[in-house]
Amino acid sequence: MRILVLTMMLLFSSLPVGDAAVERFVLQAGTRWETSGCIVDSGVAGPVALILGGVHGNEPAGAMAAEKVCSFSPILGKIVVVAKVNPLGLKE
Repeated sequence: MRILVLTMMLLFSSLPVGDAAVERFVLQAGTRWETSGCIVDSGVAGPVALILGGVHGNEPAGAMAAEKVCSFSPILGKIVVVAKVNPLGLKE
């Protein structure tokens, strides 16, 4: 757990996206499962972190938190976010 916390501290900054490039994408386009995500690229080679939110429809806080990560600015590497993995579950 300590390694995970240290990694997250090194990988992410809570500052708004500065020089980082943000790319938005859509998954399952045109279906009832359509959802979107983002890739925040620091422009510096490094690890890639995948953040998934909204997996369980009765837990919307994870989706809300994951959406905020798209505004983070990684120090190095990339962040890939799919905030609403289960959009139908979140609607119910």
